[in-house]
Amino acid sequence: MKKAFTLGVFGVAILMLSITAFAALLVGYQSVVATTSAQVIDVSNKHFPMTVSIYPESGVTGTAEFSTTPAAALAPSSANWQVIGTASAVSAPQTNTLYSPVTAIRFTRISGASAVVGEINYPQ
Repeated sequence: MKKAFTLGVFGVAILMLSITAFAALLVGYQSVVATTSAQVIDVSNKHFPMTVSIYPESGVTGTAEFSTTPAAALAPSSANWQVIGTASAVSAPQTNTLYSPVTAIRFTRISGASAVVGEINYPQ
């Protein structure tokens, strides 16, 4: 007669932690804070789909944009930028997914005295 294999509570907890740690290795993450100037992230060598989130602090409006201009992160003032999402200025958190490759993401504070936090997540 074969004996059944059981993990027990401790074994299940270790297995779940291992799966979570492995999943974390599969996702890349970057975060920036835009206060007085726009913050540009070079994503030309990142994989897609990419999730882009913008979190304006209270009383702040901001925007998240992407560019397909080559080397947009090196020369952002000469790159073409397009708004991510439907609004050119957001005052509440917003998350969108980009399915096609882009070269850079830009987060800008438009108004208010505090900051805009921008985050991107992408597969490794």
